[in-house]
Amino acid sequence: MTLSELDRLIGLTTDKGRAGLWPFYEELFAGRRQSVRGLIELGVKEGGALAVYAAYFDRALCLGIEPKMRQEETFGERLRAHGLSHRVGVKCGRAENRAFMESAIVVFGGDGPDIVIDDASHLLAPTRAALEILWPRVAPGGLYVVEDWHAGEWRPEKYGAGGGLRALLQECLDALISERAWLAGLRQVTVGPRAFALEKGNG
Repeated sequence: MTLSELDRLIGLTTDKGRAGLWPFYEELFAGRRQSVRGLIELGVKEGGALAVYAAYFDRALCLGIEPKMRQEETFGERLRAHGLSHRVGVKCGRAENRAFMESAIVVFGGDGPDIVIDDASHLLAPTRAALEILWPRVAPGGLYVVEDWHAGEWRPEKYGAGGGLRALLQECLDALISERAWLAGLRQVTVGPRAFALEKGNG
């Protein structure tokens, strides 16, 4: 089943379909479905997308990070109904908090996540801080996705400080050329209208 089909089947709230992100992810995840063993979503809200990722990557442990989750009871019920609860967990905290994140990701053991998806604050400073913490832990060949990089354009008063996520995208593109140490191993940047993805090399 596709991500869109799983979204409809599971029936939890998520804006990924409305935002047109599922087709972007279908292309981005092509060929990875059976190899992904760990996924982190930053900013799970009601957990709809996290449940979809768990159903799609049916061999993966999926961890959500959220300061305060909404509709937690409904989320748990839907996970149990679809046989996903043993592979999905949510930790309450902020992804830019290094001590918290380092304690949260021990669930992956010695292996880092294959995919990280940041749908959290959409603010430059915390999004960049989370990237700095988690990028070194992403497995070789893995992906780090930042959603809503255009947020500073449509809500500059809220998301535009410091250039918003557009500034972070530019930093990542610069790192691709200059091989800056903070994004060591960056192999490719894929930019869509609602998200950009960083791919780590296999070396």
